Amino acid sequence: EGAAWPNGIIARALPSLLTPHLSLVIEYNSNQNVSFTPSTALAVPVTFTGTTSNALARVTHPSVVLSAGNPVALFEVQHHSPGVSRLTVVATGTDSEYHYAELNVDLALNFPGFEVSALTIHVQRWQGNVLAGTTVSNAVGYNDLYLSPNEEPDSLTDLNVDNTDDSVATFRSQIWVEAITAARTTAMESLLQFFPGEGFPVSKYIRAYHTGVVGTAEMVFGSPVGKRWPLVSGCCTPTCATTCAGYGEAVYFGLVMPIPRVTVVSHAGFIAPITTIYIQRLSSGTFEMNIDQLNTHDVTVYFTSSDTNIATVQELVFFNSEENIPKTVTVFNVNPGTATISFRAESVGTDFGGALAVGAITVSCEQGFGLSSLLVHVPPPTTNDGIASLLITPDVAPTHDVTLTITSSDTSKVTANTTAVFPAGQTATRTVLLRHISSGRTRDGVQLTLTLASDAASNYFFVKVPVVSVITLGEIMPSLSSVRVQKGRTTTFTLRPNVLPDQDVIVSISVSNTSIITATASVTFLASKLDSSEVTVTHIAAGFATLSFVASTPSGNYLGASLIEGVTVEAVTGFTVFSRVPGTSQDIPWKEITEEDKLLVQQQPTSHLGVATFLVATDVPVTSVTYIEVLVTDNLVLRSSSNVTFSPGEDVRFKKVQVFHGGKPGLASVFFRALTEDVTGNYYQIESGNVRMMTLPGFLFSQTLVDVQKEGVGTFEIRPDIAPSTDVTVTMVSSDPSVASVTASVLLTAADGTSAGNTKTITISYVQQGTVAISFFAEGGNYDGVIWSNGVVAATRPGFTLSATDVSVPYDGDVTLTITPDTVPTTDSTVRVTSSQPAKAAPVESVFVLLAGQIVTTTVRIRSWCSVAPGNCARSGVAKIRFSVSAAGGNYDGVETGEVVTATALAPQLAVSATALYVQASPGFATFSVSPTYAPSTDTVLGLSSADEAVCTVQATTTFTGGVAGGAPGSSREVTVTHRGVGDTFITIQVAGPGSSNYANIDPKTLYVRLLASFTANPASVILQAANTMVVTLRPSIEIAADVTATLALSVNGVASITPSQVTFSPPRQLIGRDVLPRVAARVVLAEDFQVFPRMGGGTITGILNDNLDQVRVLWDAGSAQDYSVGFQGDFALALEEEVFATVSVTYVSFGSASLSMSATSSDVNFLGAFLPEVFAIAAQHSVTLNTTSVRLQFGDGEGVQLKPTFPPGDDSTILLSSTAPEVAEVYPSGVELYRMHGVAAGNTRQLSVKCIGVGHAFLRVKGSSGAFADVDTSLLPITCLPRLLTLVTVTSTLPSPDGSVTVAVRPETLPNERVTVVVSVSPGGLVRHTLRVFFEAFVEDQSQDLVFSHAGGFAPGEAVVSLSAFGGNYEGVQAIAAIRIPIAGPSLIVPTRALTIQPNSFQTVPVALDTPPTAVTRVFATSSDTSVVTVDGPLLLRDTSLQVFTATHRGSGSAAITFRIESDAGANITYANVVLPAALTVAVTSLGPGFLLSASQLQVASGTPVTLTIGPDTIPDSRTELTVSIEQSGSFISISPSSFVFLQGVAGQSASMSISWIAPGHASLSLIARGGVYQGRHLASQVLVTALAPLAGPPLGLTATRSPGRVLTLAFSPPSPFPLSITGYRAELSLSSSFATLLTSSLIPPDAMPLEATLGPFTQGTCVYFRVFTANPAGLSPPVAGPTCVRALDGPSHVTQVQVEAISEQQIVVRWGAPADAGDGTPDGVEIFHYIVQVLLPDGALVQTVQVAAARRLVLLDVTPGIDYRLRISTITKVSTTATEDSLTVLVTYTGAAVRYYVPLDFSFSTSVTTSVVGSTSSFTIKPGAKPYVDAVVHVTSSDPASAVPTARIVFTAGSTAPQTVVVLHKRRGSATISFRPEGTNYAGLESTVEAETIATEELL
Repeated sequence: EGAAWPNGIIARALPSLLTPHLSLVIEYNSNQNVSFTPSTALAVPVTFTGTTSNALARVTHPSVVLSAGNPVALFEVQHHSPGVSRLTVVATGTDSEYHYAELNVDLALNFPGFEVSALTIHVQRWQGNVLAGTTVSNAVGYNDLYLSPNEEPDSLTDLNVDNTDDSVATFRSQIWVEAITAARTTAMESLLQFFPGEGFPVSKYIRAYHTGVVGTAEMVFGSPVGKRWPLVSGCCTPTCATTCAGYGEAVYFGLVMPIPRVTVVSHAGFIAPITTIYIQRLSSGTFEMNIDQLNTHDVTVYFTSSDTNIATVQELVFFNSEENIPKTVTVFNVNPGTATISFRAESVGTDFGGALAVGAITVSCEQGFGLSSLLVHVPPPTTNDGIASLLITPDVAPTHDVTLTITSSDTSKVTANTTAVFPAGQTATRTVLLRHISSGRTRDGVQLTLTLASDAASNYFFVKVPVVSVITLGEIMPSLSSVRVQKGRTTTFTLRPNVLPDQDVIVSISVSNTSIITATASVTFLASKLDSSEVTVTHIAAGFATLSFVASTPSGNYLGASLIEGVTVEAVTGFTVFSRVPGTSQDIPWKEITEEDKLLVQQQPTSHLGVATFLVATDVPVTSVTYIEVLVTDNLVLRSSSNVTFSPGEDVRFKKVQVFHGGKPGLASVFFRALTEDVTGNYYQIESGNVRMMTLPGFLFSQTLVDVQKEGVGTFEIRPDIAPSTDVTVTMVSSDPSVASVTASVLLTAADGTSAGNTKTITISYVQQGTVAISFFAEGGNYDGVIWSNGVVAATRPGFTLSATDVSVPYDGDVTLTITPDTVPTTDSTVRVTSSQPAKAAPVESVFVLLAGQIVTTTVRIRSWCSVAPGNCARSGVAKIRFSVSAAGGNYDGVETGEVVTATALAPQLAVSATALYVQASPGFATFSVSPTYAPSTDTVLGLSSADEAVCTVQATTTFTGGVAGGAPGSSREVTVTHRGVGDTFITIQVAGPGSSNYANIDPKTLYVRLLASFTANPASVILQAANTMVVTLRPSIEIAADVTATLALSVNGVASITPSQVTFSPPRQLIGRDVLPRVAARVVLAEDFQVFPRMGGGTITGILNDNLDQVRVLWDAGSAQDYSVGFQGDFALALEEEVFATVSVTYVSFGSASLSMSATSSDVNFLGAFLPEVFAIAAQHSVTLNTTSVRLQFGDGEGVQLKPTFPPGDDSTILLSSTAPEVAEVYPSGVELYRMHGVAAGNTRQLSVKCIGVGHAFLRVKGSSGAFADVDTSLLPITCLPRLLTLVTVTSTLPSPDGSVTVAVRPETLPNERVTVVVSVSPGGLVRHTLRVFFEAFVEDQSQDLVFSHAGGFAPGEAVVSLSAFGGNYEGVQAIAAIRIPIAGPSLIVPTRALTIQPNSFQTVPVALDTPPTAVTRVFATSSDTSVVTVDGPLLLRDTSLQVFTATHRGSGSAAITFRIESDAGANITYANVVLPAALTVAVTSLGPGFLLSASQLQVASGTPVTLTIGPDTIPDSRTELTVSIEQSGSFISISPSSFVFLQGVAGQSASMSISWIAPGHASLSLIARGGVYQGRHLASQVLVTALAPLAGPPLGLTATRSPGRVLTLAFSPPSPFPLSITGYRAELSLSSSFATLLTSSLIPPDAMPLEATLGPFTQGTCVYFRVFTANPAGLSPPVAGPTCVRALDGPSHVTQVQVEAISEQQIVVRWGAPADAGDGTPDGVEIFHYIVQVLLPDGALVQTVQVAAARRLVLLDVTPGIDYRLRISTITKVSTTATEDSLTVLVTYTGAAVRYYVPLDFSFSTSVTTSVVGSTSSFTIKPGAKPYVDAVVHVTSSDPASAVPTARIVFTAGSTAPQTVVVLHKRRGSATISFRPEGTNYAGLESTVEAETIATEELL
């Protein structure tokens, strides 16, 4: 009792050790390094020790010390024996946090094994570079796979290889290959042998041969079989002993690592008709190649040259899938010699993916002449004198002289040497000079032809020299060869090409001296244009420089063109300008004025800032008298004062220059122009300088002199003289703020310009006497920096000192104040005192005198006159007292004080209890009180009224009792204000009467009243069920103008909880125009900063008022429409309408009732202080208590639950119980009774039962039906019914020993809602190895996972029981106990063959094997059930799992069964001890009686062609035997001869033949009947089936070929007549030749195909293809029916081109297009285009219009509706593409309806082109439009000679009509005139035609 162990055990979390791998595989007898490092830095050295868990592996150096500088531990682990081990690393270091830190690495120690050289090997169809061949003439391809033991064998080790598909490849061992090569025989075709002592390492190969079949096979290797004991032991001579003293078992005896399977790919090959090609020097040649079979996938064949210095080859060709059309490959001769071309194919298909042909094509590159280039660019004369060189060198020395004649194809472009001679025996190089004659283009095709002449015996006699292409380059043409640039200036000139450039040309411009000038870096000549490009040269310093030009272009006629030093530039000297040293009048230079500087000139003419003064100097001394004109760029902005003169040798270098404000604000520059007396002067015509000046605007003043009275102010006005560009701030500064202060600043706005809005009043305030000057400083826009110094002068005046400036005069009394002059008056001065309201208050003495030379204080008395006449002070009791001085001169003359004293004459007042009244919406009223301040002289009636009765109302009157003074009992009156609406207003309180009251006519009182807003709740009341939560939505009663925060409180705590306890309502804040684009029909409210009262509510945008989208019109729901800014001038007045609400959760706590109140705070005055005492009521119902909070069950399980009332029921009650999801769970009983008398005691405890009948979730629903629980209806208890894990099987098949496995799929019954982990456990352990866990992903349907169970290798049978446990989501806690049972088999016997058939006098073998390696010698016994039928030898001694065979010998006909039994040594570790084989493990044996051997079991016989059948006995007859052959047939179909045979006794190998002949088509069978000896009575029925074939069928009828898009042909035909029933199909063939020697393709058509047709292709476009069709039946192919001629393979036309869509009105568009680039045969016009079809479709694909357009027209006018998206599909119709198709060109047209262009139709027809008539008569012709004009089109008609013929002046084509218009021509005089047409406007087209009007004389007509 009380025992304790504080801090008894210390648990320390150690840092981790890191390693790249937590498990490793170590090869047999090898070493491997394992690295470790601490996860954190080591503070002190730590020792790390590595150990292994067993002796199978060892650590060579088990200990290492790590530190911060040596943080990595490396352990070398040695493999000692196969198996598994574990490396454990432990850290020790008592001062380190790593002390005892540990990490484990699992080690897999491999058994010995073999390594393979590859997992996939490729076998080519033929050996070497053979492209095609047969197995007779060419050797098939092969490839070798090498196997290497990873441990040296110490005993003979055999390794077998099996083939999964010997039809694809055959495998031969190295032993077999070497034997065949040496002409030896061997049986070890697939066996490799490794011998001790033959060296190590060692590799041996298995060779895979191509069989001719394309495909894949696998090499499968058996387990290596090694002798048990090492060779040196002698224990295996001749056979291996059971034991071998002193030796362990051999390396490869026993367990060996499995050898992986190797995939063998037998590839298809290539075909090349010619494999050797010869190519002339510097020329190209071609060869043709193809793939040798149809390819299953696309194939790319890559080509490589063995020597690219001799020959180069194109990179690749491409074959589409199932395409074997030959390809042409180009090879180029680089240098003489021989090279080979290899093929390499790439494809995803195994047929060609990896196919190779090495050295497939031999290329012989012939000798010739080497040319320095085959394309020579000849420069223009401006570069290298227009000369280019072509070097020619013979490859080898000529045997005879060789002469090359060089000929230019265009000597107007280029000329060259005429000949070049190459002497015999030399390899001399000759140079051909090419001279530029004129510039040209690439397309000119200028060529040099080199013609060779030599002796016929020369080694160059047959050599051809290739043609050399020549391009004569264009020239770069500058517009000037020399330019002059002034200082501080730039100048320009242009560059242009002299010929059209072939491609865009970049001309780089380089400057010889960039310290003198800079220039444009480059210009571009555009391809095929002669446009000039401007070059700008910029002056840097005086001097000379040159410009060079180099052209760059990818290729073409400007490649390498240049113009070196093509333009000379003189940069002349100039002037330098300096500012003067400040603070001195001397002209001393200070700082240089640069072009970056800008001097300001003020507008104020009296200021020194209105003139700019600076110094100018020449850069170098002048050489003659130089006159410098000082010029300005704008004389309205600046005025120059004078010019200056520089003379040679004068001392004054710097000359002063002054410029003045020109009167106009703006920017201008001052520059200098030099004139010299001598034209040779160094400044002759020099012009430079750029002094930038800004003249500033100014101000206009209303006055410049201002008087300021004592304690007073003076004012003047200022405005800008020009409009400000932006808002301008003008700051005023007083020269002496101690005398007078001035308004600090004013803002001149850009919007007000120079209007009155920018006329600002400036106030100068008196401080003390004196004089000040006011200066002005401007900031902003074009006024930035404006200074106006001392612009206004102000003088301040003397004044007075008053004892008070604000006095209250009693209701019936007076008050005094004193006045004293602040300055000694210089003369006697009269002071007059006046009142602004003498009837209220006035001075008693109105005049007094200030004596000169004295400062005297005067008392002034002011009296109230309200008591004399009370009404005088009723409304306003305030009078203003003024003092004014007059004197004959003197310092006080004219001094005015203004209304400096305020005298308030007090009147009787009303006292109100509140300054403001706030009325809540609930309870809806508030009160205040009012009382008199003086006793009323009589009963006085007060009238009360509300300024806005829509907001609140107030009682109309109340009465004060006369004589009762304020504060006395009964003097106060209470007033009630009633809430009528939200808002604010005033209550007016005024005296209503009688007139005799001393309160009559006093100023009324006003009381500010704020009527606060409220909140609404939905629902308005809440009935809470137990354990339930309800959500209540709260809304403000009106729109809010700011955030409103409301605090919630319950009237009774403990009934419910409210979440949250505080809510915030926010007004809509998605501003229209800023956050949301304005759009018509959008719902909006006023933004919070623009809210008005009363609230506008919601509205709808009905219009957007401008293109800027920043002003809109809103129609408010209240009915008014107004315009608002949504971004205009920065205002955003509208927000997107949103619902403003908040939600709170009301959660049940306990039985009872309460209500919720809300108190609000907000900057929105309508809600500030709002309080709602009861937002909604809460009624919490009765509840029950359960003994559990939740139920979680497996599917089908149940659980009990106790229920009792939480509170004593007020009366007896009935409760109904149910499940909310009856398909998931059921509840019993369905109802219980609760009694008032038992309260909450045990008597009211009820027992419930919950059971899961489905999967999912449910709740226990408790619903009262009577009594205290009548209103209860709640769901209390959450019920979770877990889903099941389903397995496909519950009992698996038996797992065989030792490594049997089984897979069981498990799946979730329902969809997981999270990732689910399923843990697998098996009992008892050790029987199986199994999957530990699987996962199911969330929300994935139909998923299942496989559980894999494998035999653990035990020797005893048993049963493993599998259970599943799930974790995660809706499967959390799901269990499936004993879900799967797995029978486990112990070791057994494998009997592959379970049935045998044994011929007489023969035997068969019965193979058997142990399925588990035995640990001791095991004996297998076989027993025959009937030894008279079959006998079996044995027993067999089995030492391993290899197959051994029993021999079963035929003893007599009949059936028997062979059974097996196993015996082995006894012992716990003996594999086959006590193994009992299953009784079903038997072999059924059938021992046959004698029979006959036949040469065939099925035969076909055709008419006129008998067949032969050979028959013989399969057993040597023991007596003479007769055999009769009979025919079984339904008709007479065949005949046989002979039909009987005799076989002699004791003769082996006898046979006889019979002939079977055709009679009629049909089927028959042959049966055999024998007599004699062992054959007596043998009757063998239907031994041979014979088919008598029908004759050949006739050819098909009516063969036609139809071309279809895609370059395919469709052959259609009819069956032959009469139709034979035996047709098996039809064969269609296509070829490029009429002889069909080589087929392009063929196709088989089923006989029942409807219709009978074959679609073949695609073919090469334009290819002419021959076609024919055969009929096939069992007798063969009929004669073919062929097409009369070949048919070209055509495609459908390509898409139309150049589609244009243009709107011509609000309802019409015109669509134009160009013809397809490919009409179907690869050319634009090779196939006739019949017409076009234009389809108009809606977005949903509905076809609304189809128009057929003639082939030549390619134009259509379509009707459209604005606002609809159309798809226009244009199809080209030809004889191949006969209908409109969906893959035709489709154009998406979105048409807004805005008219773009009006058209007269684009085609017109004229009734005549010539009209003729005699003088004085008329003629006419008509013009007819081809389509209806959209608008009236007015066309003016004119005559080229009105004196001869005058036409109708104007015609009109009426909109919507195609009616022709008539032009009447009046013929006036003999002659000819042309009638032409001009439409009004510029948008019409199509009236270019003219009509000739001929006027002839009358006699000409006769």
